[in-house]
Amino acid sequence: MRGMNISSSSETLDEENKRLRKENKLLKQERDILKKATAYFAKEVL
Repeated sequence: MRGMNISSSSETLDEENKRLRKENKLLKQERDILKKATAYFAKEVL
């Protein structure tokens, strides 16, 4: 696999996975807020 460090321990990968899952959750929340805001302002314009 490209970009993968062979000397990485599974603990390090687990920590990265946890961090990325947390970041993904936050990004999904932000996306949902933006979708709702877009719908709200689209109604206001029409």
